[in-house]
Amino acid sequence: MTNLYDILNLINRNGDVAIDRVLSLLDCNESELANSLGFNFNEINNADLNLLLKTPMTYQHLLMMVCVVNFLNEMEVSRRDAFEWYLSEPIPALGGLTAQTVIFNNNFEYIMDYLQMFKLGGYA
Repeated sequence: MTNLYDILNLINRNGDVAIDRVLSLLDCNESELANSLGFNFNEINNADLNLLLKTPMTYQHLLMMVCVVNFLNEMEVSRRDAFEWYLSEPIPALGGLTAQTVIFNNNFEYIMDYLQMFKLGGYA
């Protein structure tokens, strides 16, 4: 299981978020990452993205997103598909909200509970 290792390994020696590692874990580009965290950018570079990720709430959302993608990846969903699911798939059991919206509403545990139940066959 790599979840804990992935989360602990998101900060580099300089204390910055290891953007390239995050992009690899989520299988996305810089703009997609920024947009997934609630910032509206068509183009953004690593330095600007690193500044955005220094806020505690944004970094917390990043960690939660990585957890969700890792969980789905362990269920043999590609990282890209997991990332796209996180952003756009309405979850009927959670009122039709996406995982991103649920996490932005500070209900990370609802997503993880849902995924655990799904893994066990509790939801269709």
